[in-house]
Amino acid sequence: HLSFQTSQADKNHIIAKQMEEMSEYRYALRKKLHDGQDATEEIQALEKIRKKYKDYYAEQLDQLHMEQAKEYLQGEKAPDKSDIKELLEKMAMGEKLTEQENGLVNIFATAQEFDTAKATAELSTTLNEITQRLENAGIDLSEYSFNIQIGADGKATVDGIDDGLIKSMVETTLKEFSEKLMDIYFTLDTDIQNMSEKERYLLKAAVDLEKFLHKATNGKVSLDDVKVDHGIIEGISRDLDKLLNEPGKNLTYSNYQSDILVIKDYERTQHKRVLSELNVGFRVRNGKIQIKK
Repeated sequence: HLSFQTSQADKNHIIAKQMEEMSEYRYALRKKLHDGQDATEEIQALEKIRKKYKDYYAEQLDQLHMEQAKEYLQGEKAPDKSDIKELLEKMAMGEKLTEQENGLVNIFATAQEFDTAKATAELSTTLNEITQRLENAGIDLSEYSFNIQIGADGKATVDGIDDGLIKSMVETTLKEFSEKLMDIYFTLDTDIQNMSEKERYLLKAAVDLEKFLHKATNGKVSLDDVKVDHGIIEGISRDLDKLLNEPGKNLTYSNYQSDILVIKDYERTQHKRVLSELNVGFRVRNGKIQIKK
């Protein structure tokens, strides 16, 4: 039963309520996978629950924004699309908006428009930080044109710099920014944005799992090594076995567990790796950076 009355929900217990709703379907999902049965119903139910709570938080945010709009407008007429587009372009160029402008953009721009403008500005800012870090080490990035590739595990590789020492130093520095660059790429890449909500979720979940496994096992286990046999997660260390197969009330590991089960079921039925869709790349030319198509 997926009804959700916000008036009856204590906000301090939203996470617990989400866990309670998901636990029944997680158990049924594992049981069906264990018995070799079709688990489509349970997978869809878990997706609906996640979406429901995501929509709830979005609704609360929208209500807050509308209350804020009264303050920002102060009797003025609401901005039209061209006004908002102009403000978004200022954001993307890294220009600082006034409190009123920032408030209006938050309210009247779509989430995707806002995120794209913000990510575009963050990409330039991030390159500036990387450039400054390397300049302090005696490397002038403006002298080089190169491509950056970032793996799901966060490892950054550079193509186009012939000097081995400089290449290594650039890659080491990039690794510190790889998570931020990955998030920016997810926001700006049109192929990812054109995916279905489920496909985007699975891809992001797979990346998060890959990073978690890489860190937890010191790079010894990747998502490709993980198998699911009748609802039991295998191919992991003994410590992870207990955490992922018996997460109890731990929301983080419960989410990891259900994500692994859903990802592996998707890969089994669709006959392709979720991470095969991931190709995070950037191009650096003349001191400027853009995502690589």
